[in-house]
Amino acid sequence: IPFIDPMLEQIPVHAGFSMRLIAEGDLQNGPHHTIEDIAIVLGDSLYEFLSSEKSNNRYGFALPMDDSGANVMIDFGRRAFLRWDVAFPVPFIEGIESDMFRHFFDTLSKAMKASIHIQASGLNGHHIIESAFKAFAKSLAMVLNDTSDTLKLKSSKGVL
Repeated sequence: IPFIDPMLEQIPVHAGFSMRLIAEGDLQNGPHHTIEDIAIVLGDSLYEFLSSEKSNNRYGFALPMDDSGANVMIDFGRRAFLRWDVAFPVPFIEGIESDMFRHFFDTLSKAMKASIHIQASGLNGHHIIESAFKAFAKSLAMVLNDTSDTLKLKSSKGVL
């Protein structure tokens, strides 16, 4: 799925980790299930890693890009939820239904067991979704790179 590859590449590049993800799917039926499966595997992997760190961090990042911009907040509190405030000016982006990107992040949030809030807007659909992927990666980098216990969000329950 040509356009998904560069979007996925944004995540490790801007989050500061390496990633090797190989996917094969039933593309003769369209990209939907392959994109969904990628989100599940990526989310499960991130959940497994972040769970080993015993963190319940909450971070956000705003990213301007050309005509577009995105704000992404991640709460790794083991409660899956996606808030999606993204409007695309076209129904397809590089041959992929625009709604598939909402579905990708919804599936990712469920597999990660994280709340993800994404707001993005702009004039060009390609720029809008690319800024969302980059801002997601930068927020994720903050979660992954936090080693200070003083920055961990405490809960009256001990752990969220």
